[in-house]
Amino acid sequence: MSENNRKNIPWTEEEYLLALIVYQDIKRCGEAISASNPKIIALSQLLQTLDIHPQSERGDHFREPDGVRSRISYFKRMDEGMEFGDRNLQYLVWNKWRGINESKL
Repeated sequence: MSENNRKNIPWTEEEYLLALIVYQDIKRCGEAISASNPKIIALSQLLQTLDIHPQSERGDHFREPDGVRSRISYFKRMDEGMEFGDRNLQYLVWNKWRGINESKL
């Protein structure tokens, strides 16, 4: 399988937690959730440097800003009460950590 054809590696609980923290910060500041938001770009860069997933399994688009934006957008939708049947781990993180005071995260 070529590098370009690799699918995105499923997100870990730790990656979702980092995305939730960024979502809460974006929400607190009243910023837009977009791939050009500096906080989303910074999270993308951080996720790309972490040693959570082997380099050999990563595709060309591993944790790019648009993919990070997408995951953060799901947290916004969850915050608005929407439900999704295919986001089990993301819901687990949402339900586990959303009640913590944002300033403590």
